[in-house]
Amino acid sequence: MHLFLIPFGFFLSLHFPGCSAAMDTITSRQALVGNDRIISNNGKFALGFFQTGSKSSHNTLNWYLGIWYNNVPKLTPVWIANDHNPVTDTTTSELIISSDGNLVILNQVTMSIIWSTHTNTISNNTIAMLLNSGNLILQNSSNSSNVLWQSFDYPTNTFLPGIKLGWNKITGLNRRLVSRKNLIDLAPGRYGAELDPSGANQYIFTQLNSSIPY
Repeated sequence: MHLFLIPFGFFLSLHFPGCSAAMDTITSRQALVGNDRIISNNGKFALGFFQTGSKSSHNTLNWYLGIWYNNVPKLTPVWIANDHNPVTDTTTSELIISSDGNLVILNQVTMSIIWSTHTNTISNNTIAMLLNSGNLILQNSSNSSNVLWQSFDYPTNTFLPGIKLGWNKITGLNRRLVSRKNLIDLAPGRYGAELDPSGANQYIFTQLNSSIPY
């Protein structure tokens, strides 16, 4: 289910130099740059940078790190990492495992972090893997059962099989779907779909920052 389906016609090519690991995985010795991408083992999903095909207000292209259907002719993103903060130049930005083990988008010029998984790991003994379900996970490289972060906990505008919407009463995380601002600016829009915060056994559509059903 898409809360707001966005069609694009931009295609990316595979270029993952020096890669000896599986093509669904990023390790601490690898970086995803430019048109690089990783593909789930079943070939259904791909992860990489893509652009929305138009100039932004700063006269540059907006680039996003996202997951899309690998075998669908038109690029159809199902998850986006940096929707609040698009990249304007993929030649100076890369997706890497940082020294503290987090998966981050790093600006190589300013050495500033554009996006991060923000887990509590303290070493880079981690790998990122794109699963057959379309879930991007960050896990301990020596213990695959130790999943430190997963994109399914942070859905954007698409409900994939396996995603669980609702509140995590321990962490306070609210897993919900949020519309897009528009076709070019993929920042969160005005509407969301979430579990009713009143406790009623139902999902509701609301305007963001409001509990009143739309």
